[in-house]
Amino acid sequence: MTNLYWRQRFNQGKVALIIGKIDPTDYLDVYGLINPLTQFQNLAFLTNPSIAAPNQGLGIGVGAMLSKNVYLITGFSDANGDATRAGFDTFFNDAEYFKQFEIGWTSSQERLYLDNIHLTVWHTDARQKANTPESWGLAFSGAWFIDDLWMPFLRGGYSD
Repeated sequence: MTNLYWRQRFNQGKVALIIGKIDPTDYLDVYGLINPLTQFQNLAFLTNPSIAAPNQGLGIGVGAMLSKNVYLITGFSDANGDATRAGFDTFFNDAEYFKQFEIGWTSSQERLYLDNIHLTVWHTDARQKANTPESWGLAFSGAWFIDDLWMPFLRGGYSD
């Protein structure tokens, strides 16, 4: 099972919480061309290769509309996520986490995935068993859906 989580909305849908076995790339650095069934088939476009996002694992994510146009997304998840395992052992025993914080501007909450400009900051703890050092980075994305036909975008990132 790759995803199994509880999602709860608050404040007339302006705040959302997910907790359980989640895929961070489902809500991290998203834009309108990330659907592999209908859009680009290249992972460089589907996800941001500058972000060391883990596979599905236990985690929590929170998103909120701070105003009519400004939104915030934050969360943390198991840096050792594995879609084939439950993950309780790595989440609680290894305690190596991936954390992210995103602030963005959108034309409206209804068009959050279509019209948005955002900055994402992320950090991954060192992973001892995987022999992977601590890492962090910044990612920028800007995309706008024009006439419900064209979506120019600019995406980039820096990671250490």
